[in-house]
Amino acid sequence: MKGFIQLSAKVEAQIAELLADPKSLDRADHENLYHHLLNPQTGKGLKQVPSRKSLLDEALSLLFAGSDTVGNTCTIGTFHVLRNKDVHAKLVNELEEAWPEKDQKMGHEALEKLPYLVRITLL
Repeated sequence: MKGFIQLSAKVEAQIAELLADPKSLDRADHENLYHHLLNPQTGKGLKQVPSRKSLLDEALSLLFAGSDTVGNTCTIGTFHVLRNKDVHAKLVNELEEAWPEKDQKMGHEALEKLPYLVRITLL
């Protein structure tokens, strides 16, 4: 429960900050849920900004729904990559070539351009 309470508090603080300064979304690294919920488009579903509680409920639902499924998928995918030495070697080689500086951040845009990684994720 402690983890849930801490996560809820962080999400609530994030929502409070966004509601106090909606322009802070313009400084986000990438588009997220709040871009859509806090900027309703006429004729595209939402007509008004959801309440603070609705924003919190939506954010927590997505966090929890995605955690288990993503965790299971990563676990099973890792198992199969480690089990197949050929797949493991090809994947490690491609990642080492594309990402020589391990301390540097590598965005998902760059990872999406790696042909072998993309191919094995689609299988």
